[in-house]
Amino acid sequence: MSSFYLAVDLAPTRLTAGIVDGSGTVVLRDRIAATGRQAVPDLIRLVRRVLAAGPSPVLACGVAFSGEVDPIEGVVHSRRDPVWSGVRLVELLSSAIDLPVAIDSRGRASVLAERWCGAAVGRRNVMLMVIEDAVDAGIITDGRLLRGRSSQAGQIAHLVVEPGGLACRCGGDGCLDVYVGASALQIETGRELARTPLAIIERSGIMVGRAVASLAAALDLDLVLLSGGVPNVFGDAMFAALERELEVRLKLAHLSGLNVTMLGVESVGTLVGAAALARAVAPTVG
Repeated sequence: MSSFYLAVDLAPTRLTAGIVDGSGTVVLRDRIAATGRQAVPDLIRLVRRVLAAGPSPVLACGVAFSGEVDPIEGVVHSRRDPVWSGVRLVELLSSAIDLPVAIDSRGRASVLAERWCGAAVGRRNVMLMVIEDAVDAGIITDGRLLRGRSSQAGQIAHLVVEPGGLACRCGGDGCLDVYVGASALQIETGRELARTPLAIIERSGIMVGRAVASLAAALDLDLVLLSGGVPNVFGDAMFAALERELEVRLKLAHLSGLNVTMLGVESVGTLVGAAALARAVAPTVG
């Protein structure tokens, strides 16, 4: 008998829910705009609508959240959108839909998705960088997902890539987020992402290259995957600049086999990542 998972992707401007089957295929998807103070009740209505329209049995629900997540307590926080700050999302959803619920960051969910049924199947040391409104990552070392003391491992947005560089909202200077996050880029240029000047696109590639080289060296990775709206929009120009930077920085012997790949449309997607979270808490089907 086939089994299914309810998957939820909470991004800054949109709420997406879907049903994912046991092979990682999205069989149903629905999306609405995030609407300020109505976002939480809108989410409840969305997931109930998807459950009613989709196949069964649905075994569990997974949520990928763009912001700070406490996956143990099931609580989310967002500096950019106060409506999500302090919401006990696991408790709220499990009460509304009567299913086990797991939650984690979009970066950690996405790397689990790629290792389940995407570009990282069989890989034991991999990082996936999600570069969108802000920067996030999921990191697997020796086959295990890194979580950290407070379950925030993968928060690479404030890795310093340009000492003494642009000021960041964290209070520091030269953070990765300032140079590649979509919001920061649009504020700096005063343009939509698609109209970003080539010099800024190439600078973004250089900064991602610096971050990749540092993290790969420290974590002994063999695969780095890049996904999200920024690399999808910037495309080959960004990746070419990234590769040039890596040619300079990947001189250590243990980095000789490092593979860096931009996923683009080949990404299995954050919904599948949310389903990967659901798999971990789903009851066993006899």
